[in-house]
Amino acid sequence: MAQEEEDQDSVAEVKAMLDEFTERLDQMSTKLLLSGEYDSM
Repeated sequence: MAQEEEDQDSVAEVKAMLDEFTERLDQMSTKLLLSGEYDSM
């Protein structure tokens, strides 16, 4: 929607939010992968 209206501030804000979300998701995925019974050995 921001792209259609050519609102560059909103586009930049959404991209920043998406980058932060992606980073947090990657961190959570890594924690999940390493939280098994045998992963702390």
